[in-house]
Amino acid sequence: MSSVMVLEAKGKKSVRDIPVKKVWQAVHRANLRLQLHVIGETHKLLVEFLKQARGSLTEHAKSDGTLDGLGLYRTQGNLEHAWHSTFADWKEMFRQAQRDAASIPFGALAVYHNEMVVAAVKSLTEASFTEAEYDLDYVFDPQLQAVIDAANGRLYDDGLNLSQRIWLLDHKSYDGIRGVVSAGAANGDSAWTIAKGLESYLGANQDCPRWTASRLAELSKKDIAAGDRTGLLSGTACDGGGVAYNSLRLARTELQYASALATDRVMERMPWIEKEEVHLSPGHGERDVCDGKAGVHPKGEVNLPLHPHCLCYKTAVLMGAGEFSARLGDWMRGDEPWSEMDQYQQSIGGDVTRGLNGAVFAVLPAWL
Repeated sequence: MSSVMVLEAKGKKSVRDIPVKKVWQAVHRANLRLQLHVIGETHKLLVEFLKQARGSLTEHAKSDGTLDGLGLYRTQGNLEHAWHSTFADWKEMFRQAQRDAASIPFGALAVYHNEMVVAAVKSLTEASFTEAEYDLDYVFDPQLQAVIDAANGRLYDDGLNLSQRIWLLDHKSYDGIRGVVSAGAANGDSAWTIAKGLESYLGANQDCPRWTASRLAELSKKDIAAGDRTGLLSGTACDGGGVAYNSLRLARTELQYASALATDRVMERMPWIEKEEVHLSPGHGERDVCDGKAGVHPKGEVNLPLHPHCLCYKTAVLMGAGEFSARLGDWMRGDEPWSEMDQYQQSIGGDVTRGLNGAVFAVLPAWL
């Protein structure tokens, strides 16, 4: 079951519950919650692998707790199988999270369309009007896939794309695991000492999944009043290193990139968005490249994320409500051309009078 399906089963929110004035803050919050999920799942998977590694080391150790040649050979075989299974699960989780990150901004499109465009159409239409919604997955699935393909095709400074970097993460991590075990066996270390070395190398914390789960749980007003929910991406329980850090550095950067790319695509097609504003994340600390980009810019001028672990986000600067309503009315009556609205209408399936409905729009409220 995908991550978003799990959350949909628990939640009751829809894009109808998100006000236009807060839609980009909702996008940012949904992305933070998605990243919390990924952090917790990454630590969980690595902790489970460590448990398997401890079991194998103990099983194949001699009576004095050390590994001879045969014990090392058997342990390495078990660890290879366990690691490939662990990393396959991580990669599947990451790919689903990447798809969710790219889907979240499409929810903002649905909020704007249903609350602004359809509402304006109602007010401009003299005849009796009944809003109808229809499933637009066939229209938006290709658009979502185009964002994901573009994210996957992006080249890093070293000339590698995402798939190649994931491959390197997999193989370098396993090479390091083999190295820790082999060095420990060669030094005559006990299975317990080797396991401690693996724990340090993996950098995972068994408390992190519980910490992130508590931040993702549905809290009552009493719960919120009793605890501090600020700093969603901080907490000593998730201060990992090693493989955990490298995995999350890659994952968080790519999730931000997929979401930012989708945000740019979505903003670009909405003609009532005139400019964009870049905001620093609430947890922004020391000055860096982000400080020079904060503020209002033409649409698409600033490409996020600006650096690894960047949590900056964009909001939209909208056309005035009166101007939008007047231009929409002129366009609907055929009095004035509006090529951007022609393109927008085509991009949503050819009918601006109907509300938007489809799986891609459900991801934003699901992560809220």
